[in-house]
Amino acid sequence: MDWTRELVHVVVDLAVSGRPCESKKSAPIHVIFFNGYEQRLMLEALGRNFPPIIHSTPPLYDFLTQLAAYDSPIASYLDEEIRTFKNFPMTCQSLQSVAAYLKFDWNTPQPFRTVFKARMFDYLAKLDIDGQSEWYTRRSRFSSSVPLEYAYAAWGQLPQPGPGKGDVFAEFRAVTKDLLIAFQVRRLEALEHVASSIQGNPNTQKTPFVLPDLARYEDKAHDLAHALHEFVTIERLVALNEWKRIRHGPPERRVLMGETLLVRYLEADQNPGVAEQNRENERRRQKREEYAATFKAVNTDKQFRMSKEQSAECRWSPEGLRVKLRLERVGVDCDLHEALLMSDLRNGDRLVLYPRWTVDERLPVAERKEFTPTPKQMLYGQRAELIGLAATAKDASGRVMAALAEVELKESHGNEATRPFVFPAFNRPLVEGRLYTVDPCPNDWYGYWLAQVVNGLCDGQPSVLYDRLVTPPAPGDGAGLRGQQAFLAGLDAFHQAGHLHGLEIGKREFIGGHGRTPVLLVQGPPGTGKSYSTAFAVFARLQAAMKEDRPYRVLLSCKTHAATDVLLKNVQEVQEALRQFQTINEKLFSKHFDGRLLDVPVYRVAPIEPPPTGVIHLEKDIEKTATKTTTRTSFSSRPGPSWA
Repeated sequence: MDWTRELVHVVVDLAVSGRPCESKKSAPIHVIFFNGYEQRLMLEALGRNFPPIIHSTPPLYDFLTQLAAYDSPIASYLDEEIRTFKNFPMTCQSLQSVAAYLKFDWNTPQPFRTVFKARMFDYLAKLDIDGQSEWYTRRSRFSSSVPLEYAYAAWGQLPQPGPGKGDVFAEFRAVTKDLLIAFQVRRLEALEHVASSIQGNPNTQKTPFVLPDLARYEDKAHDLAHALHEFVTIERLVALNEWKRIRHGPPERRVLMGETLLVRYLEADQNPGVAEQNRENERRRQKREEYAATFKAVNTDKQFRMSKEQSAECRWSPEGLRVKLRLERVGVDCDLHEALLMSDLRNGDRLVLYPRWTVDERLPVAERKEFTPTPKQMLYGQRAELIGLAATAKDASGRVMAALAEVELKESHGNEATRPFVFPAFNRPLVEGRLYTVDPCPNDWYGYWLAQVVNGLCDGQPSVLYDRLVTPPAPGDGAGLRGQQAFLAGLDAFHQAGHLHGLEIGKREFIGGHGRTPVLLVQGPPGTGKSYSTAFAVFARLQAAMKEDRPYRVLLSCKTHAATDVLLKNVQEVQEALRQFQTINEKLFSKHFDGRLLDVPVYRVAPIEPPPTGVIHLEKDIEKTATKTTTRTSFSSRPGPSWA
């Protein structure tokens, strides 16, 4: 914890050194590791002590939760950059060998090469064979980490050799605590030396971090709501960093990873009216640029605003425009057929459509040079939805030789309030003949709604489920209500009559038990019947409510619309099975089941697709005003309170 606290202090002091005290404390921050293993060691150490670290060092959490941690790359791995941009000898695999190759002096201010030779600087050695000396490399050339034996030597914890036995740790014993710290300082200097030899991307613009005011912070209160907030935030940070990490690679390499497709926009491939609409969008965009340039030329210190007439003249949107993009394999080390087989993109996926090459438009035209877009730029690229991939030409063996991707352009609908879960898009009409990349969209609306929920919990907004989790009510005895037990007995009766499959113990308990259990967790691997059993459990509890003559509503909510529709289908199938039971044996049905179950209305709240026959489409305006109190069932995939 002391190390983390001091680290934050040092970062702030260095970033704002020389600035007036009243100035805003902000600066871009970047972390450099030699390789991913070094980062993993640090993260594992932090992970083992994360709760006390965050509790004692709130500024560290402030760093993690700022936008700059999401939209800008915050870490680099020198070994990856060396492999990508340098052609060093094969022996340059570790920090010590790379730095030595770049003329870094490891013997200043101490003879570190001698003291730390074992398993660090002994990566090259000579072997004499028949009077001939040959150089060879050892395993230590692959490792940049300081062996633990040096740390144990500094702590005085190395075991002593036994009587009459050699000292296997003799090469490590000379290390002291001060010498080890001095070596670590020198390793940081070596890291800086190596990093300075690699030219960074001049087109990357890092968002600055707002640095915490260490003199005035107070420890944060920790409860379940804030723990959920941290979980949602860090989960998003990890997912977005992984998306950016992949986007650092060139698109041609990403095609081989199945992450990207290269496409070209050609007007000849478009349906009637599409190219004309795209050109009209570009004309309106350029008109706006003209108005902005004219305004800025006269009003250099004012924010550009258009009149209503100008806004109407320049207004355009890509929303709903379906375009066909010709798949390309320029610079890709595979043919088109293989690229399509490797692609993870599927119909319905949300995408980012971005030019393969871009320029810095702030520079004069004569000074602009093309470069590969950065991950930060792609975060704000044109959004689209993949309608489908279609082969347009195949060879005699059936291999795809040419293909088109049909996409529907979309508005992002993101803004400042939705970042870092949903980013806005800077839309541009497509350019004739230009090469584009198609990548998965990083926006996460579901994560955004989760963040809104936990923000509300942190602000003290009411939630019955949260209250039950924080202060669990009495768990109950696990017994089923009378109506439930009768429902389960009816399933058994029709099973014995050969009209229904049997039920395992866990499913029987779920359907016929826990009538008054306030929170019940049901888990199991995919395909084990959780959704199907849930449908039976719903009707069993409906029958229990009918038996007690009390109002009862069921709200089912899933993570996605597709999952909600699957659950809805199971509910319909169970209700239809009950109808068939009545037809097969009305007397047996009446003995165990309440006939009103067959008439329970089922609603679908705000579906993406029209609901199936027998399900009532409940629109948003209706759900706000519905006041009926009859027994009914509602199915929703939207967060928040949705009552039918």
